[in-house]
Amino acid sequence: MSKVKQADTDRLIDLVGGRDNIATVSHCITRLRFVLHQPANARPKEIEQLPMVKGCFTQRRAVSGGDWHRRWRLL
Repeated sequence: MSKVKQADTDRLIDLVGGRDNIATVSHCITRLRFVLHQPANARPKEIEQLPMVKGCFTQRRAVSGGDWHRRWRLL
């Protein structure tokens, strides 16, 4: 396993627009998921150049009252 470097993490925070631009962050084993106050302030092309990053993309989610399992089948 590679060692996590504080400088790399600090650079990632800078490239997502700084700590003040991060509304929330969550993760799974392979991804960090950022919700940003101002997504336009992030610099995805530069994020992709970080050695620890395998890819960078945006997510769009639709929120419903709980019936997505029925709609999912229609997609």
